[in-house]
Amino acid sequence: MSHSTAFMKRSWGRSSLAMAVVFALAGTSAIAQSNITGSIFGQIAGQTGNNVVIKNLETGLTRNAPVDNTGRYRFSSLPPGRYQVSLQNNGAEVGVRDNVTVSIAGGTEVSFGAPAATATKTLEGVSVVASALPSIDVSSVDTRTVFTSEQLGKLPIARDVAAAALLAPSVVANSSYSAAPSFGGSASSENAYFINGYAVTNPLTSIGFTRLPFDAIDQQQVLTGGYGAEFGRSTGGVINIVTKRGSNELKGGIYTIWEPQALRANPRNNYFPNTGFYSQTTADGKAPTDGTLYQYRNKNQSWKSTVGAYVSGALIKDRLFFYLDAEMNKEEGSDVKSFSNSAPSAGRFGWNQFSNKIPRWTGKIDWNITDNHILEFTGVSDKTEYQSDRYNYNYSNLSHGSNKTGGVYTKDGGDLYIGKYTGYLTDDLTVSALYGTQTIEHVQTAAGYDPSCPYISSTTQTQVPGLAYNSCQTSITSAIQQPDSKDKTSGWRLDVEYRIGSHDLRFGYDRQNAKSYTGKKYAGDYAWIYGWQKNAGAPIDAGLGVIGSPAAAGGYGTQGYYVNKAYNTQSAGVKTEQAAQFIEDRWQINDQWMLSLGLRNEQFTNYNKNGDAYIKQRHQLAPRLGVAWDVFGDASLKVFANAGRYHLAIPNNAAVRSVSGSLITNQYFTYTGVDPISGVPTGLKPIAVSPTSKYLCANGGVSSNLECITRTNTSWVWSSRSPATTTGVPS
Repeated sequence: MSHSTAFMKRSWGRSSLAMAVVFALAGTSAIAQSNITGSIFGQIAGQTGNNVVIKNLETGLTRNAPVDNTGRYRFSSLPPGRYQVSLQNNGAEVGVRDNVTVSIAGGTEVSFGAPAATATKTLEGVSVVASALPSIDVSSVDTRTVFTSEQLGKLPIARDVAAAALLAPSVVANSSYSAAPSFGGSASSENAYFINGYAVTNPLTSIGFTRLPFDAIDQQQVLTGGYGAEFGRSTGGVINIVTKRGSNELKGGIYTIWEPQALRANPRNNYFPNTGFYSQTTADGKAPTDGTLYQYRNKNQSWKSTVGAYVSGALIKDRLFFYLDAEMNKEEGSDVKSFSNSAPSAGRFGWNQFSNKIPRWTGKIDWNITDNHILEFTGVSDKTEYQSDRYNYNYSNLSHGSNKTGGVYTKDGGDLYIGKYTGYLTDDLTVSALYGTQTIEHVQTAAGYDPSCPYISSTTQTQVPGLAYNSCQTSITSAIQQPDSKDKTSGWRLDVEYRIGSHDLRFGYDRQNAKSYTGKKYAGDYAWIYGWQKNAGAPIDAGLGVIGSPAAAGGYGTQGYYVNKAYNTQSAGVKTEQAAQFIEDRWQINDQWMLSLGLRNEQFTNYNKNGDAYIKQRHQLAPRLGVAWDVFGDASLKVFANAGRYHLAIPNNAAVRSVSGSLITNQYFTYTGVDPISGVPTGLKPIAVSPTSKYLCANGGVSSNLECITRTNTSWVWSSRSPATTTGVPS
């Protein structure tokens, strides 16, 4: 059982301050240590000349450490897994603990002759009997939950990292399209995600993360508050994942999961509410809608499947290991996209048949060069392919056409590669270094897309009766993604841990760069947007009086019909550089009290597409303080508290519109006809600027006290009241 109270304040580019006081009883999960390793520590009573030896039961990795003069020992930066812990006295083994589990970023206490266990010395050795209550990690000062692969395989949840995170306290689902969770009321864009120590948060929006085969997860850690100085760039929570690795035992298998459509319940249809106001035909001839079908959802169905395989083992016993897991996730189904009261043109793409293919793989190589030097190499691939085919849909008889009217293909994702070195240089000094890189591509291809055809937008109300408003552009969306859109990250970190008496000192430096090229534009580069207004003699923009009346330009403008040639193009190549340094001291004051003092200093720099820094944040100091009290000295009850400040960088997508190039123009015309194939208007005549135009200001208002633009029939004039500073011919 645990309870916590937290106070947090968040904002982009600034910081948050959090404080929590928590009581923890035996059996809770509260884990601490470095970001992807764990530790074993304990106390030895009543003997001198002691030495402790640990051995990884899966890889044979062996380390030993002396017991200090206070009776304590500690092994840090250990790969998660199962260990054997042996106590030696003057070279003779006097006690053994088997199947000691080391969790990600966790501390596991193994004491001999301490209150947590009883020891009876005989001539042959020591018999160790565990206490009745399971011990908890009294070396941690933060709030977090750890799920092992065995637990994840048994939990009745979706096979997804985010679904598992929802089991942690204060984590809730977010209703946004991203499906990224929310921690403690924070936004989904305020979280951080790691795989084997490398940050895999979405580099463009900070919403979402790279995924991997669910069966490849060895341990998943969910931090919800009070995490130490090694973690940053998050004011919400942290999801920290360690993948499985090979062992001396050769293992392999296949797995499959099938979710048939026949066993799914049909979704419910949506209906208009019974308001009484829309219960009869309106004055303009519209049929009543109260209680009628709004959106048909009854046949929105799909099936899913997952097929995967894994293999792991040792290439060289006790030294070189491999692990590989690959799977294919598929989903196929259909749904209705349009509404019963939509315009006929919307019904053109109302029926959607779709398929999702999500190929993923994870591979890992572990090389124990010696027991004191370890190399790790990780590869992760996460890609999603989506195919949508659209057809006509008729709400009058709930049927769809058989001839495809549009569609889109998208492909998102990429590959991640990580390398890490760990060196146990002495019994008290450990060094680790990590480097990683990731490329994420974004591809979008519309069915029947013709780059020479502009996008056409019209409705029944804006169409001249008797004219055919077709389109040679069969793209289902008005905007398309810029070609070659992608994100790329690269980063490294260095961690040093040194033990001096009862102090565990940790120093670190990490850096990550994120580049993004993104943007959107109309299909065919621009659009023809048809319009109509009841009063043909009134200016199109009556509020500002900038654009003249359609009637004055002739053609169908005399009936209020006009067309707008619109460009709306964004293109951005932006970059964010993030760096941080930290120092932390974990001080074991005595057998019952532990104090953690840390300081993190972060720097954020955001660049525009020209490589110019438009935001620089320096000296973002983030102090971290935590204390843990082992109340009875037997790891059965712990009281701990923490306080800290946390910072966020501004994500790359903030620069897409704010500091990158955008082309947004609108030109108004009347017309005398429409090409029956392309939908392009013919007989164009520009609509003149209204002679009653006012000052149009940058803030959207009308005033003569700001720098404004006056539009005449022949030019645009920029001025600060007078004199004019710039003139130009309207487009």
